[in-house]
Amino acid sequence: MAIRAITFDFWMTLFEEFNRAERHQVRVEAFCAATGADKMAVDTALQVAHDAFFRIHAEEKRTLAPGDAVTMVCAALDLQIDPETHSDLTTVFGTAILEHPPVPIANALEAVRAAAELVPIGLISDSGMSPGSSLRRLLDRHGFTPHFGVLSFSDE
Repeated sequence: MAIRAITFDFWMTLFEEFNRAERHQVRVEAFCAATGADKMAVDTALQVAHDAFFRIHAEEKRTLAPGDAVTMVCAALDLQIDPETHSDLTTVFGTAILEHPPVPIANALEAVRAAAELVPIGLISDSGMSPGSSLRRLLDRHGFTPHFGVLSFSDE
């Protein structure tokens, strides 16, 4: 049977993790600025939320979103925030990856181009604290998007 299509994943196929610590700090600082919470407490709560994202993904087979991380940090700190602050922090959490992005894997774009010349290609990927809307922008920045017929992210 001939290959009729190829799908790629974003993480560790096209992009490798890079700048995670810097993204974490953007989120911590934004949360502290918005709430006045203690930086070390927020740092710890956000790390617990990050760990929960991976655990829930593995055990429950579902992906959480940036707003879930904001909610988890609030719960860990026993803190109530208004909906507008929650929305603003959700945006910061979801776009931190654009300030401190992962890097394309060597020759990934060339592999995508080569595959697209042979068959239709798509991308299927988990998103997490970085939603599909942000990952799309990174794909655009690095010239991947025009080669894909379909982009599918778990938060969408």
